[in-house]
Amino acid sequence: MAFCDMSKDHGATVIQRRRDGSVNFDQTWEKYENGFGDFQGEFWLGLKKIHSLATQGNSVLHIQFEDWKQGRRYIEYRFNLNGPESNYTIHLTHLSGDLADPMSNHTGMMFSTKDRDNDNHWDSNCAHIYTGGWWFNACGDGNLNGRYFQMRPKGRSERRRGIQWRLGQKFYSLKLSQISVHPEVSPSMTSSSSGSSEAGVFQVIQYQHPPVKILN
Repeated sequence: MAFCDMSKDHGATVIQRRRDGSVNFDQTWEKYENGFGDFQGEFWLGLKKIHSLATQGNSVLHIQFEDWKQGRRYIEYRFNLNGPESNYTIHLTHLSGDLADPMSNHTGMMFSTKDRDNDNHWDSNCAHIYTGGWWFNACGDGNLNGRYFQMRPKGRSERRRGIQWRLGQKFYSLKLSQISVHPEVSPSMTSSSSGSSEAGVFQVIQYQHPPVKILN
């Protein structure tokens, strides 16, 4: 069972979406492994399913978001994810996009949650501090599973506890985010599809299956 984004020619499986704060992403390791949320709104597909997608061949991780000024951006990585024996270590190679690449600081990191600390910060649990599971380094420059704020937080420390992405020397608080995985395609197909579909990334979406809750 999956949620499919058909706004690109090749289609993509959506693995995460944030848009209104209706789902609490400050969850345990078990929840992040198996998935939680609602396909109709916000959800996390689950590390087990994401790992399964990544083992099907050369995969691309597509991240898109909208800030509080309605600015929309995206970035893509060649993507691989190890299994549970290595705590779902992520491997990323930057491919394209129209924003800075803070995730290069996260490649090679294991996944961490508030009850399983696998980050590189020697005296803190980043997932606990920043209220959501992620591939933290120490603690890193991006987290799309942080606390959802109903309006843009003003303080830097507060922004870092939310859905945030580092652009240069600043941490930007985000209003919407969506992460998807799709098979790697030829450069000609990538260039023809990525430029035309970014404007509608949060609208042009269809269900591959009837909407159901993943986990309560």
